Amino acid sequence: MKDKTIRVVPYRRAKAAWNLALEEALYIKSLEKLKEEGTFNPIVRLYSFSSPSVILGYRQRISEIDYDYCLKNGVEVTMRKTGGGSVYLGKNDIQYSFILPLRYTRDILFSINSQIVEGLVRAGYVPKITEENNHPVIRMHEKSFVFDAQKRNIIYNGDLENPKFAILHHGTILIDNRDYD
Repeated sequence: MKDKTIRVVPYRRAKAAWNLALEEALYIKSLEKLKEEGTFNPIVRLYSFSSPSVILGYRQRISEIDYDYCLKNGVEVTMRKTGGGSVYLGKNDIQYSFILPLRYTRDILFSINSQIVEGLVRAGYVPKITEENNHPVIRMHEKSFVFDAQKRNIIYNGDLENPKFAILHHGTILIDNRDYD
């Protein structure tokens, strides 16, 4: 990559659907640039939701959550483009995303999570990385602390010998560190 600039998108608190749509738009634009130019500048983003929200993984059904409860209690329900289970997020929890021109590997995921752990330690937390289902997960006091998911793409551009790669890695830091029912 010629230009080593990392694009940092300013923090914004907004509706969950808006934030996830922006994240997907940034990823699609990065894929377009990857196809046209062979690379793109990495993107880093922090954001929060303006109200409590339930985020479904892309293969989940609405019947897997208590949708009536969400409607009655002002909990926004939306779906992300990555897999995984549903997550209840409060308005103080922090979401993050990285859009990177890299091939996904477990080492890349471990490196990303290690940097998050280092940042959390500097902020006064005591997290640790554990292996669960062959996936490095950040835990705090044996509870889920950071949830993450990835979306990966390969672009060949007519050259099967030299593919280009992209990762959307996003996750949640549960600020109040409690499991939600």
